Amino acid sequence: VWGGGADFAGSMDIEDLGTLGWKVLEGGQVYRYQRSARRTDRFFDNLGLASVLCLPLEIEGRILGGIFFGHRGLHRFT
Repeated sequence: VWGGGADFAGSMDIEDLGTLGWKVLEGGQVYRYQRSARRTDRFFDNLGLASVLCLPLEIEGRILGGIFFGHRGLHRFT
């Protein structure tokens, strides 16, 4: 995975992933993020991403992980 000018790989504690971890990986929900003056996400802000779409990867009712698409500027995913 690449983001914010740095590569990272490996596993992370779910607590480190913030809303991404809880909503997508634990709850199986789609998560959309747009940075604003009132809304920030520590994980994505640290990656330099202003817009993010996160989807759970689910097989046979079991969430195996998640995939996210990010953009450094404000962006609407379609």
